[in-house]
Amino acid sequence: MAPVSNFELRDLVSDAFETGYYPFLPCPAELFIDIIHVNRLRFLAVRQGGKVATGSIESEAEDLLTKVTDFSPEAWSEAKDGSREEHLMMAQVYQSAVVLFGISSLQSAGAISFSAGWAAVKKIHSCRLLSLLKKSAASPVLRSCTAWPIIVAGFEAKSVSPTIRAFILGRMEEESRELGVYLPLAAKEVLERFYASSGTLWDDCFDAPRALIT
Repeated sequence: MAPVSNFELRDLVSDAFETGYYPFLPCPAELFIDIIHVNRLRFLAVRQGGKVATGSIESEAEDLLTKVTDFSPEAWSEAKDGSREEHLMMAQVYQSAVVLFGISSLQSAGAISFSAGWAAVKKIHSCRLLSLLKKSAASPVLRSCTAWPIIVAGFEAKSVSPTIRAFILGRMEEESRELGVYLPLAAKEVLERFYASSGTLWDDCFDAPRALIT
């Protein structure tokens, strides 16, 4: 389904997602819809020719990113049953992952600029995401729920240390063994090719449609 069509069906998608159909993607529904919104804006920006967007697309993209950064993991977790600490950590993980995905992928598509402000936001959430992924890896419950955030962190890891890249790739190998699925290894191969290339943009890494999580 096309990105624009997905966005038009966002209320239906949100209702279906909140039923818990994707147990290994415990992303707050609000942030999940924001991912769909990012993909819609990327589609519209690329259709303009890949130049830095002006007017409505750039403004809408910046408003969306502000909305994601303003999301409150604390408020979301307080409304959940069960372990508040685990819900809070997952909400923080997915918030930072969506922020990073949104900025990097929208910049790559030309929807927003490569400004110092966005670079600062990325640095904050990149550090937080990596810290949270290390903590969640120690939890038998949470370690199997971070496949998509690990992929996002893997993209960001190209610009940081080899140690962090090794951690990300190692977690993908562990997920493949523990879940008995190949997809984490497919994601690992994509990232390894990206690390070995001269590319720096989101679309340099994810240069073709791929199903890397289910």
